[in-house]
Amino acid sequence: MVGDNYTLHPYGLGNEERKADIHIPPGSSGGSHVVDGDSVEIKLLDSFNLEPDFIKIDTEGFEYYICLGGGQTIRTHKPLMCVEQK
Repeated sequence: MVGDNYTLHPYGLGNEERKADIHIPPGSSGGSHVVDGDSVEIKLLDSFNLEPDFIKIDTEGFEYYICLGGGQTIRTHKPLMCVEQK
């Protein structure tokens, strides 16, 4: 999906490329978390070769791994970051 200034990609982000599942507890998406599985392809943020000026991450405890997988992008482009942390 492409908008005026964004593109949605059907992937999860992490610190290694792999497959995983996302567990969503009944009645609350706020407790969702990554578990072993094969329904979602996990990629590195660095693999997209983006030049972001802003990154927002709200991933229920997976923020650190996303930052590891985007380390080069973050160091090179120094985007403003909004990271929700529990």
